Amino acid sequence: MSDHQLAPGVTVEEVVRGQLAKALGGRRGMVEAAVPTIVFTVLWLTTRELQVALGVSVGVAVLLLVVRLVQRSTVQFVVNAIGWPLVGFMVGSVTGEVTEWHRDKQVVRLCTTLTWLLAVPCVVRVVLQAPLWLGGWSGSIDTDFAIAALGILKIALGWPLQLAALAGMLWVLGRNRTPVEPLAP
Repeated sequence: MSDHQLAPGVTVEEVVRGQLAKALGGRRGMVEAAVPTIVFTVLWLTTRELQVALGVSVGVAVLLLVVRLVQRSTVQFVVNAIGWPLVGFMVGSVTGEVTEWHRDKQVVRLCTTLTWLLAVPCVVRVVLQAPLWLGGWSGSIDTDFAIAALGILKIALGWPLQLAALAGMLWVLGRNRTPVEPLAP
């Protein structure tokens, strides 16, 4: 973490909150993540043409990626490993110090909590959607019904769960309970 973060009264939550806002891409990043799924679901529900829905939604995703590349926006790919939470890499990628954050146990603990909050919506979606997918694939559930239900669940469980997770993250970051301590040399 850089020296400006050691100013008196600065908390770990404040530092991570600022860096995380940059890493998530703000409203634009969230919209770019949601648009291809919404396009797929609306097209499939209205046309029942899987190939068309897939093609258009993938095309939209590629278009959004191309726009980012043309604008020279950063595309960040991060990996989460045991003891190295995803949010830490997000913070590190923005600061340019990709692993420096891991030296501070308080930052690791906070980033671990934030990573779990990000992961909960994914786990909930898998638990609710996997039976539908497996049922549609195996033939024990009508395929059209399974695809429609999966699309509806994807939208219903997308924004509400993600916003709840982000609200939880904001609450954790807003507590400002952990003072920044200088790193040992």
